[in-house]
Amino acid sequence: MGLNASWETTQAERTDRTDCTTPVDAWEITVRRARRPYGEQVAAKDTKWPGKIRRTVCQGLIRWRLDEGDVDAVGMLLSELVTNAFAYGDGPIVGVRVTLAYESLLISVYDGSSTAPKTRVAELGDESGRGLLIVHYLVAERGGDLSVSDDGMSISCRIPLGTPPCLR
Repeated sequence: MGLNASWETTQAERTDRTDCTTPVDAWEITVRRARRPYGEQVAAKDTKWPGKIRRTVCQGLIRWRLDEGDVDAVGMLLSELVTNAFAYGDGPIVGVRVTLAYESLLISVYDGSSTAPKTRVAELGDESGRGLLIVHYLVAERGGDLSVSDDGMSISCRIPLGTPPCLR
């Protein structure tokens, strides 16, 4: 049950640093889900993955020269989406793909589930139920958009970055 992380570089050869029309880089992480004991929402071995994936991706975002505020926001929304993928997805694999493209960051989380995630309304005192609300807020706050694949297996968001990192 290990982390399978690999860089996929799609960087075009640039003669001019102002050419920001092609994807700069992409990172994909896949994790094989541990078997869940009966009655448990998440296997104990899988509780570490949201934090590990968040730290790994945030290190990549810093390398891509994203603003600190964007790194923090992406880290938070990624934690929420990956936590939900492990808690509610039913496929054997949880996957994350982060792509730096022109003036946007594209994030997709795949959980193999056959149903779309549902936003719950958490009551005062509830310890859970706010994850998708947090994700919606963070994406909207940055002028981005959020979508769920037709088959319900992945959720994606696009976050505008303002000045493209290739011009920084």
